[in-house]
Amino acid sequence: MKSDYFHVMFNSSAACRPCWHSRLAYAVPWCAVKNSKFAGKYQGISCLILDTRMEHLLNLSTKYPIPSTVRLGASNYRIVRVSPPNLTLFYVCHHLPSMKQLFFSLGFTCLLAACQPTISPLGIAADYLPPTDLLRKGVVNKYYFHYSSADGYNKSTDIRYHLYRLSGDDRLEITTYDAGFEPLDRSLTYFKDNQQLLVQQEAFWQGDTFSANILQPVLFDWQSDTARLETQTVYQGGTEEKLLLRQTHQVDSLIDQQPAKIFYKEREQHYHYPERDDRSFQTQIRDTYLSGMGLYARELYTEEGVVKMELVEQMSRKTFLKRRAAAPKRVGYINPANTMDNGTAFKVCHPRERIHDYYNGRPDAGYRPGKRALEAVFREQLDSTFFTGVSGYLTYRFVINCEGQAGRFITEEADLNFKRMEFPQPLVQRCFEILHGLTDWEAAVLGTEPVDTYAYITLKFHDGTLLEILP
Repeated sequence: MKSDYFHVMFNSSAACRPCWHSRLAYAVPWCAVKNSKFAGKYQGISCLILDTRMEHLLNLSTKYPIPSTVRLGASNYRIVRVSPPNLTLFYVCHHLPSMKQLFFSLGFTCLLAACQPTISPLGIAADYLPPTDLLRKGVVNKYYFHYSSADGYNKSTDIRYHLYRLSGDDRLEITTYDAGFEPLDRSLTYFKDNQQLLVQQEAFWQGDTFSANILQPVLFDWQSDTARLETQTVYQGGTEEKLLLRQTHQVDSLIDQQPAKIFYKEREQHYHYPERDDRSFQTQIRDTYLSGMGLYARELYTEEGVVKMELVEQMSRKTFLKRRAAAPKRVGYINPANTMDNGTAFKVCHPRERIHDYYNGRPDAGYRPGKRALEAVFREQLDSTFFTGVSGYLTYRFVINCEGQAGRFITEEADLNFKRMEFPQPLVQRCFEILHGLTDWEAAVLGTEPVDTYAYITLKFHDGTLLEILP
């Protein structure tokens, strides 16, 4: 499908090259495909609107943003959606009357009705968000959430979903979900004079909802350079967060020939804890919004490292809810009856439902001395005769309880192509003994409370060499 369509698009004569294109589609005259294997399937059409998903790094739905008509030469064409059997969806064009013919056939209807151009209540932001009719139904952007420590040594990738939904004319609700499709927070905003103002903000945690007190409401100024948002939130255990988010300037740009708007921001977070020292964090933020897509990329720079979010997929709310319903309720769950250390005295501090992911705390759960120290332990204690000629990923998943103890170890084993394999049992047992013997684990702290967390360590072997430990 891809090779045939793109061959005719980019290797045809000049007269048959694309006449119109957006980030997601090309209008191609019928002469460009008349000799292809699809030419005989559809008659009476004038051109194709081709889905270019496979051309871009982004895996985006063909629903965004195909126009209702397109102009080729001196004629206008209506876009019609076609979904042939076993083929990627594409669009075709049907000839429409000329504007002159249409004008006289309407009998000056538009003038008699005193037509006026439609101005979106969203203002400038409407150009950089998904189309309004789709926003009303709900649009979800999926992002990869890459983290790299300041020294570049520690790296990880997570997933976030942003659900955008428009209610009324100017109320935009944005809900963030984690990789397990669990809601993290929700913001309700509205638009006035090209400013996006925060009306309500909630964070979700352990079945509780924590609402922010909004002191300054301007989240974005889509026209001017500066904006200021201030909130105050009290979390479980009495932890208080004061947040200041300043928009310092914004720049109009182009990405792949599509209009983009880039916002530069500074964020300050101050946390007051009832029983320990206060902490403050500063973050430099760069948000990129792409025409018709919403948030396209986000970069966050802190003293600890860099977070980069990249848009990888856009879907309807309906599709997202189907995926969420089909997802396992808890991906990280470890059955304590089927662990390598079953029968030991290890216990979690809280019920199973309150075991969190290692990256949810400040600090994250993990080996306190750090990754380099962990690698040094393995290189010192693991005899290379255990893994002569071995290649693949040996992963240990386990729980770090609120007291900084590790237990409930299980393994996941795969070759370098991520296909399931079995490692030599002496190697699996020896690596478990090394990990189980370590005592300097650090529990994650959420608010003021140390909590139980799921964690994992992956050993990467290649031809009998321990290359690295992940993440």
